[in-house]
Amino acid sequence: MKKILVLICTLLIITSCVVKEEQTQTSTKLISKRDESKEYFYVKSNDEYDLMKIIAESGRTNDFDFINDATITFFSEGIPNFDTKRAMMNEKIVVNLDSYDAGQIEERLNKKFSDNQTTRARADFQIRGNDTFFPWSTQYLYSSNESKLTLSLTVYNFAGAFPGEGYTSLASYVFSKEDGKLLSNQEVLEKTGVDNNKLNDAIKKDFVENKYESGGQIYNRILVSTIEQVKQEDHENLYIRIKEENGIDITDNDLYVILETYSALHGDFTSPKVFQIPIKEVE
Repeated sequence: MKKILVLICTLLIITSCVVKEEQTQTSTKLISKRDESKEYFYVKSNDEYDLMKIIAESGRTNDFDFINDATITFFSEGIPNFDTKRAMMNEKIVVNLDSYDAGQIEERLNKKFSDNQTTRARADFQIRGNDTFFPWSTQYLYSSNESKLTLSLTVYNFAGAFPGEGYTSLASYVFSKEDGKLLSNQEVLEKTGVDNNKLNDAIKKDFVENKYESGGQIYNRILVSTIEQVKQEDHENLYIRIKEENGIDITDNDLYVILETYSALHGDFTSPKVFQIPIKEVE
């Protein structure tokens, strides 16, 4: 009888271990790729419009000599590892995850690609037609990351005119590895155990310790959460917020927060910069 009880207990223990192992395997199962032979995120193609080539072929290099690497770099201030060549391209980006949210984001990026292509075709026509003004817009896959819990990509966009003003943006799309769900800023922080108050304090501390200088003037930087907190006639301070949507990216060790500066000219937050901080400092 004792032998039978021992045998039963042993079988129960083995069964329990198998169940736990199956549960662990299920909980760590990764979202499938639509194409297993490809990366999670990649550039499928570029459109045919190369700005510098169009200008050269039209014999208008002297007319637009102000468009160079320095011009493009101006729009990338505060964005590390920025590729000035790709930043002027229009990349068709694939989100190779088999989930509804991933499909929605890819559709959004495809629409931007198509809209950019129309703008760039018009620019080609205007430059070759001897116009002194033309629009331009871009899209490029700035980065992609993978952590234990997430898969993510960050996309850079530029829209503007030459000569004239330009509007830049960064957007980080972070997906859960488990089901491919697109995560909000708050959900990203919760997944990594980051304390939102500690993160805000860390950003404010950086603003105090590292003054921002532009055009020979030093500015105080003030972290805000809404546009209503901006004092419109204040020219001594810069008002900065964490990008409201798609504004945080992560790796296993670091947090990448997209900070946007209020522009009175645009009446909105623009000029994205990347604030990087180790996760362990804000847990």
